[in-house]
Amino acid sequence: MTWAASFHLPFPVLLAAAVCVVIVILGLVREVVRHQRRRNPTVGWHAAHSVALELDLDRHALSGVPVGSALARLDWLGPAVVVDEQELGWPALGLVVGLAPGTGREPVVNYYLLVWNAPSHPTYQPFAGVCRHRGAEVPLSAKTTEAELVARFGQPAAREPDELETILYYEWDDGRVDWEIELTKGGRLKAWNILVG
Repeated sequence: MTWAASFHLPFPVLLAAAVCVVIVILGLVREVVRHQRRRNPTVGWHAAHSVALELDLDRHALSGVPVGSALARLDWLGPAVVVDEQELGWPALGLVVGLAPGTGREPVVNYYLLVWNAPSHPTYQPFAGVCRHRGAEVPLSAKTTEAELVARFGQPAAREPDELETILYYEWDDGRVDWEIELTKGGRLKAWNILVG
């Protein structure tokens, strides 16, 4: 009989060893989940299809969640498909959410980028929601012109054209919120950035 064959541990010792192994495994799983959440804070979110995707341009809010709010308030979007350190993306919705550090460990919404036809986001579908301004729906698409935007929202605070695009800049709420509206070289809507000023 070998030493290993004659060596028997009492049941309580085996049980304690098994419990220690389970505790170590659970600790490792928890660290993996924490790492995933740090990389993608939307892990574990579930899409709530009952929430209408609506941008309120007066309140600078996506379905009731204004820029500057805790990111967790957008949990109804479900997990982000595109994850970057400072951006989360939902290409099927035409939506990018920019992140900024919050007061605690939870990030806040720094901006909403709505995409209609932006070369910077080629895999994104046109924004799938509705935009509202002064209580009325504003029909926006990749065909919306600069003239239509100016007629609706007034003259921008600044207008910057270059060889690829034109950007219209608007300031709201005493500079606390900015809009950057990106237009194609031909003056059609590409993307709309609503950000904390």
